[in-house]
Amino acid sequence: MIYCDPFATIGIARITRSVPEKIALMEEIYPHLYLLHPTDKATLGQPYSYLMTRPAGNLLIANVQGGVDLSPHFAAIEQLGGVALLLVTDRFAASPQLKTVADRFGLPVMCSPAEASALSEEGIPAESLPFEEHAIDDELEVFPAPGYAPEGLAYRVQTDRTDYLLSGEMVIPVGEEWEAPPQLHDRAQLIETLAFLMDLDFEVMVGSAARSTELPCIDFTPGARWNAFNQVIDFLKQAENS
Repeated sequence: MIYCDPFATIGIARITRSVPEKIALMEEIYPHLYLLHPTDKATLGQPYSYLMTRPAGNLLIANVQGGVDLSPHFAAIEQLGGVALLLVTDRFAASPQLKTVADRFGLPVMCSPAEASALSEEGIPAESLPFEEHAIDDELEVFPAPGYAPEGLAYRVQTDRTDYLLSGEMVIPVGEEWEAPPQLHDRAQLIETLAFLMDLDFEVMVGSAARSTELPCIDFTPGARWNAFNQVIDFLKQAENS
């Protein structure tokens, strides 16, 4: 069951859910965006991975920290057209299971140079994207997003229905509050990153943090994005001074 819980103060609706004991492996939670449900326990408490279907080639946005096994999803992913690009936002989304995913689809993990180097040292096949703003194709853009990781990336995906920002674990929704990531590389850099990202045009921010108390996909109503990001920035500044 999915329902929207509007946040009146900042104009946000968040997807929340009660997860049954037995659930479908994949669920389309937004147009073209599929959540890969964990199979060994309820979704909450594990990092989140997603498949995004596109005419230009599907994207697998993986977060397998802690050893989350995505192999039960492989057949369903193939039925939806397979994977053209395997993306992570940063090194913290990785574990040895990421090599299993990369080997299965015959793809390297795409991320920034510093993050690719960190993954390669762990035996995970990785290739680097330029650590600068650029477009991979007409629908997929890459933005430097340091702070949580030294060279984290964010991705904006434009579809015929919804525009998405794939943000990883930079922002963690916990109830109606926001928390900083537990392994923060540079808080000041993260604040600068959020100040930049909030000026981008997108409708849904897609996060992956395991510590989220609900599915970390934030659906912004018109005009609410700036209010929401400023709330996150204020939280980070207060946490720094506490």
